[in-house]
Formats: sequence, C-alpha cells, structure tokens
Amino acid sequence: LDFYGNQLTGTLSSSYCNVGGLSLSFNLLSGSIPLCDVVPGNLSSIGLSNNHFSGPIPIDIVTNNRLLQYLGLSHNFLSGSFPVELLYTSSLGTLDVSYNSLTGTISSLISPSKGLSQILLGYNNLVGTLPYSITASTATLDVSGNQFVKLEDVLSNSTLQTFVACNMTSIPPWHLPSIL
Repeated sequence: LDFYGNQLTGTLSSSYCNVGGLSLSFNLLSGSIPLCDVVPGNLSSIGLSNNHFSGPIPIDIVTNNRLLQYLGLSHNFLSGSFPVELLYTSSLGTLDVSYNSLTGTISSLISPSKGLSQILLGYNNLVGTLPYSITASTATLDVSGNQFVKLEDVLSNSTLQTFVACNMTSIPPWHLPSIL
C-alpha cells in the first residue's frame, strides 16, 4: 500500500498491519502509532517518516510483525524511551528513527540482530556511552545530534559512521587515515 508524498491527514487505523507493505511517508498524518489489531501482522515494510506522529513507538510494531525488514519512523514527533527491543528483531535490516525526541541510553549488553545493517538514530535525545556491540556489526550507523559522551572500544566493521554534534568528550584510539 503506497501513498507516499500526498497530503493525507488524520490518524492511522490499527488495521494497518493487514497489508504486506505500508508507505505513508511525506504526508500530514498525526496522532500516535496504534497497536496492531492483527497478530501476527503481515508487514515487511513500514514507512511512516515525515509526518506528525507523536507519542512512544509501540514495541508490538516489530514483535507482531516477524517479517518486518524496514522500519522508517524518522522526522516525526515520537517521544519516550528508545525501545531497544527494536535492535533485536531478527528480520529487520533497516531501522530509521532519526529526527524525533526519543530518550534513554543504549546498554552495553545489547548485541543487535545480525541482519540489522542500517541503524539511524540521529537527532534524538539519547545519552551515555555508545556500546561497541552496536557498532561492530552495523554497516551504516548514524548517531549524530545525540548526547553520547563516549564510544566503547574501536569501531571495526562499520563502513559508514556519523558522529556529528554528539558532544563527545572522548573517542577510542582509531587508526585514522593519513590525511588527518
């Protein structure tokens, strides 16, 4: 179901989990993201970026959609604690919750799912130490604009990392390119 880039207004119905893929990005939808009324859901892709959704991210959006590969919730007004369970979803390949107002820390005990290749957390209100486990197996990681004060150990496997405006006070000893 693809209604990307229209002027749709209103709220999202709880029956949205009945479709295989949902693309409603770049609309004017508002309210909270409702719990799925179908368990298990059939969604493989959820694109709700660039709307006016608010409130917390309902964790059942991933736990009830076991085939979910893409979750795009960026550029909304989502708030509350970042649900770290999102990082454990075995089918999820891309997680984009950037440009919201999510809070909290990311525990060093977290080891993201092996399939999660893109984690985009930029411009929220996340704090603390960014654990090595989240950087070691992720191809693309963006944590810009948060308040991470330290990175654990060396970032070895990520091919693209963005740490702009994180207010970090220390970084690990990397092997920087010779241009620096």
